[in-house]
Amino acid sequence: MKAAGCCLHAEQGLGDTIQFCRYATLAAARGGVVVLQVQPPVERLMASLAAARCGQVEVALLGERASVPPAFDLECPLMSLPAVFGTRLETVPWPGAYLAADPRLALEKRMRTPYVRPISRSGSGLAHRPLRVGIAWAGNPRYKADRQRSMEVGTLLPLLRTPNINWISLQKGEAAEQLSCLAGSVFVWDGSSADKDLAETAAMVATLDLVITTDTCIAHLAGAMARPVWILLPHLSDWRWMQEIETTPGIPRRGSSASAAR
Repeated sequence: MKAAGCCLHAEQGLGDTIQFCRYATLAAARGGVVVLQVQPPVERLMASLAAARCGQVEVALLGERASVPPAFDLECPLMSLPAVFGTRLETVPWPGAYLAADPRLALEKRMRTPYVRPISRSGSGLAHRPLRVGIAWAGNPRYKADRQRSMEVGTLLPLLRTPNINWISLQKGEAAEQLSCLAGSVFVWDGSSADKDLAETAAMVATLDLVITTDTCIAHLAGAMARPVWILLPHLSDWRWMQEIETTPGIPRRGSSASAAR
């Protein structure tokens, strides 16, 4: 086993790990193999990092089931890395999509969620397939500010009645049970409530045209995959989303169709 230069470890939520794992590549460029310790739900997803695939980053498990990491010389929490690298708005690292789905899992997910709405045809006879749009409306209820970011799925009913869209839920936890209470005129596929980890959720995201979500790890996942994502934010949003702009420098370009609902 190669000697590691440093150990980077997750310290807060899953979304934070997804957002800041990109700094592992910058750390690896300084020399040595970086050990990236992450939570179980994102361990398999982190293996898709380019630096992990080429052996510059070694993904390890954090928590009770964590294995002993190899020897390292330096240690740093993931959330401290922007300060270590002197990051400013104009220097936020964005290598393009830095996390990816397993193509085999993505195909399986796609086959499980066929089109519900019929494919329409224009006057010229051209076929127009419905958009595939993923939604998530609630985060971890144990988060201290969850009331400011989560909602009931019923709040989205006017949106869910939009024509020519196949809706696919990316919701996890107890909030996913709200799907059974939707009006009969609205249908949303349950695409992710049974996912074992976020690698499976990434496979579903890879099949979508757009993701609409509140401030949860799903927003970070879609952004890290450079998938179009609109983020529903409270009036006073978290620092990372900015206040005066419609997109975030953390997931710019295509991955940041982020729309602040203020």
